[in-house]
Amino acid sequence: MKTLTFDPAVKATGTLTFTGTDVVGFTITIGGKVLAEGVDWTAQGTVAGDATQLAAAINTNTATCLATAVAVGPTVTITANTAGTGGNAIVITVSTGGQTTQSGAHLTGGTNFGAAGALAFSGPGRVKTITVASSGSSLGVQILNGVTSSGTEYDFITGTTGQTVVRTYQNGLLLPTGCFVIPQADVTAVDIEYEQI
Repeated sequence: MKTLTFDPAVKATGTLTFTGTDVVGFTITIGGKVLAEGVDWTAQGTVAGDATQLAAAINTNTATCLATAVAVGPTVTITANTAGTGGNAIVITVSTGGQTTQSGAHLTGGTNFGAAGALAFSGPGRVKTITVASSGSSLGVQILNGVTSSGTEYDFITGTTGQTVVRTYQNGLLLPTGCFVIPQADVTAVDIEYEQI
């Protein structure tokens, strides 16, 4: 038996580090949401205090910042809400330079489900099990036959968030050469255990 494992999606991240405390009146924009000192967060007179305040402001506005944050010392680590390459477009902008450094102008490192390897099953093969993991309640996987739009829907939906479901096929499930695996949005991992034929 062989196992084909598709890599899970990864959330984009970035950091903003306070290097000075002269930040009164600063605005820091995360994902299009402007967080103004004195309105959304308050300067504390220490780099660690300012980082804690900014992280709290991001977490209060996570829906509009498109991200969450954690402060450790003077550094705020910002993580996209949603895994995938879309998080790489979340921009970080500081109104005045000289008091902060950042890892980049936007978050980086976000990858889509299966990005490290094509979501392809070389086949032909006799599948013993398909295992699907999900961050939500949707565990649907569609397997397309080659380049055509026709496919078989393997619906693993359980209605319970964060489940891993294994489907076992007695005598195997025959999949031809050139199948493509298309997961629904909540799916975070797919493993296919199969025997090449």
